[in-house]
Amino acid sequence: FPALEFFLTKLALSDIEAAARSFRSHRGATLFTPRETEEYNYGKCTVIVRVMNFFTVLLGGYSQQAVKVVPDSIWKSPLFDMIVTAAVEPTSLGFNMGDVEIMEKLPQETQQLLMLMCRSLPFHQGALLKSQVAVKLSRRSAHDLFSHLPEVSVGAADLDHVRLALLVSGYKQLHTAGLLLPAL
Repeated sequence: FPALEFFLTKLALSDIEAAARSFRSHRGATLFTPRETEEYNYGKCTVIVRVMNFFTVLLGGYSQQAVKVVPDSIWKSPLFDMIVTAAVEPTSLGFNMGDVEIMEKLPQETQQLLMLMCRSLPFHQGALLKSQVAVKLSRRSAHDLFSHLPEVSVGAADLDHVRLALLVSGYKQLHTAGLLLPAL
């Protein structure tokens, strides 16, 4: 589990430059090609999906044992932050939402895991998950859907429709899991 903890705390929410700084001894600037960035994001997102699959299987079949077997250091904000971010803004993690398979399957994966977490986690971890959702959706955050409503009503030219659609999809997933109302 130390490797999983390292991934969750240092790499999952970071871009390629932050990952490179984690592994270098000197702090010189490094430039990455678009292809290197794309390959890094693809690999990182593959690991993220595998981590989510691992927890889905673990909580789906062995929820009581999962909390005992998985160390407390894993059931912390980085795990919940990664999952909630995958639901509300997957592109910030590096997911290519232009890929039809990712567009169709990722929301199902995150929604299923969020539902299992709500149902299976003990009170302390469940409260931590709910607080992470509340922080993510807070009024001044980039994930606050309500702050985008004035832009939609006036038809702002610079409105990012794809990002807004992903945000609405994330809110739908959180609502289905029972996490949206407590966070608002």
